[in-house]
Amino acid sequence: AGESGGWETRTDADGKYAVTLGAGSYDVSVEADGYLSHTQPGVSIQEGQVTIQDFFLLPAERLYCPMIFRDS
Repeated sequence: AGESGGWETRTDADGKYAVTLGAGSYDVSVEADGYLSHTQPGVSIQEGQVTIQDFFLLPAERLYCPMIFRDS
């Protein structure tokens, strides 16, 4: 169980994952180093069925903020 009472899993080397859950509606959050995290609310799980939920994460952009120092 995760911090909020949910489930946590990791992907395999190909980015695939599997979690067994009971029927219901779930908010699914994903994160990866170097990418923006994403939450997909309301993923519906039906009893006895396989649900496929793919995610496409956007690369996190590095912000360039030049700093200028001046003598006062």
